[in-house]
Amino acid sequence: MPKLDHAAVGSCVTVDELLSTGMLRERMLALGLTKGTRIEVVRKGPFGDPTVYNIRGAMIALRKEEAFLISIYPMEEVFPKKESYVKIEDIPGGS
Repeated sequence: MPKLDHAAVGSCVTVDELLSTGMLRERMLALGLTKGTRIEVVRKGPFGDPTVYNIRGAMIALRKEEAFLISIYPMEEVFPKKESYVKIEDIPGGS
């Protein structure tokens, strides 16, 4: 299962599972990191650490060691890409 520390900048992922324990787990839960939470990877620090994430509208910086403890899956698995699109011309009354 991929971990948050490997998510690319600009990508959106979803939390699958927290692998942390103790006070760190409590902190992550308090930040809103629960199963199904959408996370956007905003930017990485100058040496790749820490990384800034958009979690429920708040910008949160996590170190690699912390992000490694968050199991994720890509947003495409939650919202599959549509294979077909409807043209406006095909809609009754469309231009």
